[in-house]
Amino acid sequence: MIYNKPISLLIILSLILAPAPLVANHLPSHSAKTKELSSKAKTKSRKKVTKAYKKHEKRLQKAFKKYKKKVGKVWGKEAIIPDAKRDVTYRNNYKQRSIINYDEGVVKIELALKPAIAKNPLTTKRKLITAIKKAINQPPDERSIIEIAKRPTPPHSKRPAVLAGLVANIDDSPLTPEELTDFAEAIAAAMQTHTLTGKDGKKRVVISTQFKLVPDHIRIRAEKFSGSVNAYAEEHNIPASLIFAVIETESSFNPRAKSPIPAFGLMQLVPKTGARDAYRFLYSRDKVVKERYLYDPDNNIQLGTAYLHLLYYKRFKKIEDPEARTWAMIAAYNAGSDSVIRSFTGRYTKRNYPSRYSWRRHAIKKINKLTSEGLYKHLRRHLPAKETRRYLKKIRSRMGKYGNSPTLPPVEAGSLPPLKL
Repeated sequence: MIYNKPISLLIILSLILAPAPLVANHLPSHSAKTKELSSKAKTKSRKKVTKAYKKHEKRLQKAFKKYKKKVGKVWGKEAIIPDAKRDVTYRNNYKQRSIINYDEGVVKIELALKPAIAKNPLTTKRKLITAIKKAINQPPDERSIIEIAKRPTPPHSKRPAVLAGLVANIDDSPLTPEELTDFAEAIAAAMQTHTLTGKDGKKRVVISTQFKLVPDHIRIRAEKFSGSVNAYAEEHNIPASLIFAVIETESSFNPRAKSPIPAFGLMQLVPKTGARDAYRFLYSRDKVVKERYLYDPDNNIQLGTAYLHLLYYKRFKKIEDPEARTWAMIAAYNAGSDSVIRSFTGRYTKRNYPSRYSWRRHAIKKINKLTSEGLYKHLRRHLPAKETRRYLKKIRSRMGKYGNSPTLPPVEAGSLPPLKL
């Protein structure tokens, strides 16, 4: 006890008299602790959102399967569910459907009837006329596929019809409301029939007919969204012609486009990747972006254009040639940035590359040795997915018809606002 007091006093004095930097080295600063806690909180938040995305994605995929199974009970091998370019609406317990093919500009109406009912020509024609009128007057159905799988018939709505101004009359002029009844009767008169067996084992007679959309239906639909396209093109420094070409290729300007990937809306955004990255970039907030949000054309174009911006100005900023970087961006929009890298270096493995950064850097070096046309040809031959190789060609061929140059500006130091990642 006699020697403890002087030793304790000595320790206290040494701490008091120690230079400030020495004390600082032993005691972590408040700002360092705050940064560490903030980083941990962000990581925890990201993991929580990722978990929520996975859970929601499973629900969506389950709903698509459930929906297709219900359709298959009636339609058997002819079961069709909505996709990026086909808007499919079922009524009457899946026994009546309308299929709007935005790519081909054709609307098909089909009824699956009991053989006894189909024998009566007056009854079948009357049912078909009613179905044609309902399809033409159908307002947009922006429900989630989860809701549609539970109840296929769209709810009543006073919103304008999806096909307003788009249906071609017999002479190819836009159909007017006054002409609807005569038109429906004429189209119903051209009905065709065939039989099928549903997965429920029941035989049915299919009564079908179809009609066309006006010749310039794509231009008319594109013009509806030109305000949003031009505004976000300017905001994110992306050519409007490129955005229009992406929308046409992804959905043929179908704002309710849905596919089992799952992807939604005009620019077919995948909630857990492109939509999430773009939303976080725009709002500095990580959240589950659901399909109802993506069915809104303005929201979809804003996020889709922001994602193109991220790919061009962030993910591929090391590609020196602006046009070459454009081709890389387009391919990545369809299949992810890793698909572009893989076309040069193969799959990432720790055996071949010490890190994913070095894997990407190696590919970028190879890209920078090519001309823009050389990169385009390389991607057309070597992208992992055939779909993406075709996608690149489609975008290139469609950009010209929407006007201005597809070439984006080079990235110069200080020329862009900081990215909110």
